[in-house]
Amino acid sequence: MDLRSLSLLSVLRAPLWVLYWLSGFVPRDPNLWVFGSWDGVKYSDNPRYVFEYLHRQMTTMGSSKVPRVRWITSSREVKSTLKGLGFPVTERWSFRGMLDSIRAGVYVYCSTAHDINTWLSRGAYHVNLWHGIPLKKLGTYYPRDDGRSTSLIARVDLFGLRYGLRRPTPKVNSSIATTGEVARTYAEFFRIPVAHVPLTGFPRNDPLLQPRSDITQAEREFAHRVTKIRQEGTLVALYAPTFRDHETGSRSVPINWKKLSEELEEIDGYLFLRLHHVDSLTMPTELPPRIEVTPSTVDLPVILAHIDCLVTDYSSIYFDFILTGKPVIFYCYDLQEYVSRSRRFAYPYDEVAPGPHVTTQSDLVCELSKVRESNLVEWRASRTRVAETFHVHLDASSAQRVADHLLRLLIPRKASAFLENGGEN
Repeated sequence: MDLRSLSLLSVLRAPLWVLYWLSGFVPRDPNLWVFGSWDGVKYSDNPRYVFEYLHRQMTTMGSSKVPRVRWITSSREVKSTLKGLGFPVTERWSFRGMLDSIRAGVYVYCSTAHDINTWLSRGAYHVNLWHGIPLKKLGTYYPRDDGRSTSLIARVDLFGLRYGLRRPTPKVNSSIATTGEVARTYAEFFRIPVAHVPLTGFPRNDPLLQPRSDITQAEREFAHRVTKIRQEGTLVALYAPTFRDHETGSRSVPINWKKLSEELEEIDGYLFLRLHHVDSLTMPTELPPRIEVTPSTVDLPVILAHIDCLVTDYSSIYFDFILTGKPVIFYCYDLQEYVSRSRRFAYPYDEVAPGPHVTTQSDLVCELSKVRESNLVEWRASRTRVAETFHVHLDASSAQRVADHLLRLLIPRKASAFLENGGEN
């Protein structure tokens, strides 16, 4: 970005920076908590399940014992969906949305404060629940070979003036983790005491371990469709690769989609695709039979709960999926390039990726056929080992633990009343 562009950007952003500064002087209500995820365009991830849990408790126990919660979104589709489910929701820049955002005492999100509204967040208590166990190194941990960081947050820290003109980065006050090692990683990443990163588990894994009926219409339709496919004896797999920092625009993968369709026919398999929200693959305009892209409105835990096998590369989503005990196949065709040009791993990849590592389409199909035959039983012990290494809790109560922790920390009086009533689903 050249100096002229930076100057123009600073002028355009100036009123918002004034708004951000002023928002820090507005009295915050500790009993009002706002939630959001993924730049405000999705209803998903860890914030969703804490939000739903607290809303259920508020409905049964009343707002005198549980804080008022509201979902903030920039998507009219998300707003319509949540209104249909009876959840309190408002749009980011509506009058009600701005009022709630500038008055809320607690912000709960999974990426940055922009999941809700960064510009009205100064002075709130920020809870970043994040969105996965860090297989890759985070923040300033992973310098590239050329010495430049690939982390957005690290770039903001290193070049505060240049990137800060775009949007402020409020300090995170608290997070959550699945193990002590992960807690220490997040504490250093967010620059907070490790005591502020309790071992609660990830709330998004609750519906993975205990499927629920209170899901959206799109998720209900997807679950019904997958169940019908599986009832016919078909193996259902999900291909969920991560993005590449060094590749912009639509990238290609070494998959012949037409041939893959034919190979899936031979082994009676079906493949769903789920891309990272910043990723794009070069694919046919119309995918061949037995290959289908999952709707973006279906949250990932709902997908994972209904498939037989996960195919991924360097996405940390498999850390969640192994809680089901089902097999994972790692299609790591560009491992060395990924490490040298995108990101380095926080843990030895070979040791923490419990499944066959394949680099060609033919080997991928071969391993999928083995899933049908043996469920990759030879990897079962490794899957269990990794699951127990990266998850202290193997139950479906993480949302409750997060709510319990935050209430004890932020509203002790309400926490007492909450716990007296059991704090149960």
